[in-house]
Amino acid sequence: MDLQPRGHISQPPFLRVILPKVLARRVHNSEMALEPRGQREEHVSQPPHLALILPEILDVIMSYVPTTDLLASVTHVSRGWEDAARHHLASRSLVDLTPTNMPAYLDTAKTCPYPHKRVHLSDFNFPQMSPEESNLLQAFISSPSTVRITELHLDYFPHGGEPIPAQILALLSTSPSLKYVHFSPKEFTPEMFQPFAMCPTRVKFPNVTKLGIDLPQTLYFGDMSTNIVRSVSQETIRGIVALFPNLKRLQCDTLPQDLVEYFLSGNLSIEEISLRLDRTIKQRPLSIVSRSIFLTQIEFKIDTFNKSTDHHAILATFADRLEKLKISGVDVVSPEFCNLIRAGTITLPEVLPKLKSLEISICPVTLYCRFLRAPKNSPKVPALNLKFSKAEECVQYANQFPVLEKFVVSKVNYSAHPLNEVEWFEISAALLYKFFLHGESLTVQNVHVPLPPKGMKRFKLLTNFPDCQNKFAAERVLCSQFFRRMVTTFPNLNTNLERV
Repeated sequence: MDLQPRGHISQPPFLRVILPKVLARRVHNSEMALEPRGQREEHVSQPPHLALILPEILDVIMSYVPTTDLLASVTHVSRGWEDAARHHLASRSLVDLTPTNMPAYLDTAKTCPYPHKRVHLSDFNFPQMSPEESNLLQAFISSPSTVRITELHLDYFPHGGEPIPAQILALLSTSPSLKYVHFSPKEFTPEMFQPFAMCPTRVKFPNVTKLGIDLPQTLYFGDMSTNIVRSVSQETIRGIVALFPNLKRLQCDTLPQDLVEYFLSGNLSIEEISLRLDRTIKQRPLSIVSRSIFLTQIEFKIDTFNKSTDHHAILATFADRLEKLKISGVDVVSPEFCNLIRAGTITLPEVLPKLKSLEISICPVTLYCRFLRAPKNSPKVPALNLKFSKAEECVQYANQFPVLEKFVVSKVNYSAHPLNEVEWFEISAALLYKFFLHGESLTVQNVHVPLPPKGMKRFKLLTNFPDCQNKFAAERVLCSQFFRRMVTTFPNLNTNLERV
């Protein structure tokens, strides 16, 4: 949830000088290619700057360029820049290493100048590794490839039942570029419920600034089951977090209420948190005694069947500090299930004076395809209801979002039963029309929304949303008409959506 694009790293001063010149030269060459041959001969060609052709310098430049720019722009500059960019693009993909394919990877890494930066160690039995697995991991730790690792995913969960394996401690200690660690056990055993207060050797990993923890929801004992989230002790999660004293970003799934209060309170260094509130069991109201002085970015993972009433309490607590808000995992339902839409209500504070980025991420799997039955050919809408204030039903940008710069409608990565392009565009358009295409925002400069499929001129837009009393209404509108309304709402966009 960084305010910068994904993969962005602060650029050193020399890049701010070199890159504009390269792009300007690219435009200049394109213009020359369009001129008559006789006129092109009048131009005097200049050799490229030495800094733009030396592989060592190109390698440094590419390491600072975001992935999206490498794909969209840098690969088109020249053949040399394309080769350098593609090497970096390959190294940024997540590689899944298992005991089966790791020997071949280690052989390749000996000669590959660009080893993968993002690594997932999968299918290793960390608590009780075989001698073969142990030797493989030791060879991997000793290889030069660990120097470049920035992101490490482990099928493992630290707990009090046993000490952290020496191989994991060694891997975390010998990866100087490591910034992100993700724990996600494939299987959860009863021993993992034992409290884990602190690593026995009291080691810490100060370079890691981002931590992810994903746990399965339920553990089954024959015909019985237990909720893992509510059973894992608070000391275990807090002990894991304590291993990384300079943590800035914390990504979790469902957290019990006492842990939510802990991470939102006190003087923890966490600046960004992603979580799902657990309200399946009726509990006391959320209480944040002393709010965090660093937290400025929040992601709420919501669930249609597990709606919490504490979103507003958290937003109200951090309203004057919040810079980025993301609401993710929004299910897609049929308008007939208006009770589910109403249950997904999130009330926003009256004023968010520092909010610069707002993102809504939709799950591209229709909920009624999984659990519910809906009429055939029924339209689909997001199971989300936003309330902007008690007095106004529509957003008032100047008052509520005075500095909002970026608005995003995205799609959660989900492989099964994805929506087709037309459905995805119509769902996003309905969300925009219902909540955000009202009034005028002079501060919004970037809007990232799905575009209509190529060749589409009209689409079905929901213009009246059901409230369990009135039926929904839809009409076919021109795509150009819809985007003109978007430009009217956001007149200072960097992108001219009227030409989309």
